[in-house]
Amino acid sequence: REGKPRIFVRWMDNGQTAAITFTLSETSTDFDASDVTATGGVLSGFSGSGASYTATFTPDVGATEGVVSVASGVFTDAAGNANADGADPDNTVTLALDTVRPSVELINTAQPLSSTDPVTITAVFSEPVQDFDDVPDDVVVVNGALTAISAAVLLPDSREQYVLTITPTGNGDVEVTVPENVAQDALGNANLASNTVVVENRIVEITREQIAGFMLARANNLAASQPRLTRFLRGTGCGQFNADANELSATLNGCVTQGNVWAEVSGSWAGDGAYTLGTVASHAFVNPNLLVGAMLQFDYADDPDNNASGRGWMVGPYYVARVPDQPLYFEGRLLYGQSDNDITPIGTYTDSFSTERWLAQLRAEGEYQVNATTLIPLLDFTYSEDQQLVYTDSLGNRIDGQTVSLMQMSAGVDFRTALPSQTGSLELTGGLSGVYSSTTGASEDPDFENWRARTHLGLDYDTGTGATYRFGTFVDGVGAGYESYGAILGVDLRF
Repeated sequence: REGKPRIFVRWMDNGQTAAITFTLSETSTDFDASDVTATGGVLSGFSGSGASYTATFTPDVGATEGVVSVASGVFTDAAGNANADGADPDNTVTLALDTVRPSVELINTAQPLSSTDPVTITAVFSEPVQDFDDVPDDVVVVNGALTAISAAVLLPDSREQYVLTITPTGNGDVEVTVPENVAQDALGNANLASNTVVVENRIVEITREQIAGFMLARANNLAASQPRLTRFLRGTGCGQFNADANELSATLNGCVTQGNVWAEVSGSWAGDGAYTLGTVASHAFVNPNLLVGAMLQFDYADDPDNNASGRGWMVGPYYVARVPDQPLYFEGRLLYGQSDNDITPIGTYTDSFSTERWLAQLRAEGEYQVNATTLIPLLDFTYSEDQQLVYTDSLGNRIDGQTVSLMQMSAGVDFRTALPSQTGSLELTGGLSGVYSSTTGASEDPDFENWRARTHLGLDYDTGTGATYRFGTFVDGVGAGYESYGAILGVDLRF
């Protein structure tokens, strides 16, 4: 018998691997895997006997076509006849392959973190995929947790989109990645790893900004609320109560003295905020023109604008001096202290932090009579510094220390002049001063930064029975980026 055996190659494939079937026109005992040529992939699992054989074709990565063929004359039948011409189409199969793995791109659609509220990230696959719904294992999140994956949305260009919901821990930047092999396309190709999206955590920055704003506002109030000391050398001492109110703020001040020991408390309110300063002090006269002493101060500040409040103390020496036979006075103080404070930076938790601070102040005043008018020139220099200490917030973030400072200089002239009055005494008061403030340590300059002018005008009526009523108006912030104005109504009660 001289007929040549023929081979019929058939396959079934899913675009990645193919099951190849070799059917011989008659049985053979020497047909094996070495008789088969494969390109674009690897043949494995060859088995069979007689006239039927099978194998598995696994394509090479990136291959788009595979070819499996049997050449002529590579096996024989029982009679020794070699197989037919390999050019026969039945001896070759060509496979269309899909071994391209889906890619995935993460798109940051979230704003920088200012809270621990959930944020969303968009994931776009290059083609539709399956099994991308396992929360949380399909997505790796650093400093947060995956809490939801939306349903798939097929885009017009055949890509597939998902929305990932991420809940931050608030401790550090959030990093989001889709690892490889967590989803597959319709042919079983596993996905490639995505890019990494980083959502910036601004909670630390926000906290530091609010702390700096709080410390600067408190420093400004501390400087403005310092008690005037020249009165003790003038011989007026204290022993009074007075209160001021205007459309923007209110102040309360009271002072008592016993010998050379004195105490004073002052408070101010502006908007929702409040500041209170209490002073206890004692001094001794070195001579009629010089006294020295020491003071202890306690203060409380409530600053809703910066979500902070604090309690603190300061202690240090002071002096008052007068130029002999001249109405020219000097005073100064140097205070050191600490404070304990609370802050609620994002409205969900409250942390405590501590500061160390000091204040230096020098002031000069004169008093000169020009006809019926008394002129009171004044010059003041104040420097205050507040250092926040390092702490760890409730979210585990390290809040590094920072220092803010306030340098303020003011110069001006006040006046008072008597007006006719049928009962008691009536005085017209007023003045104009220029104020320069310079701050460091805040991300934004406060309203009181740089130069500004302040002017005031009023009437003081002394009843002659121990009470003085004050009426006036003021304008502050002239020439600056803000303006504050209002009316002053007050009463002094002497006892």
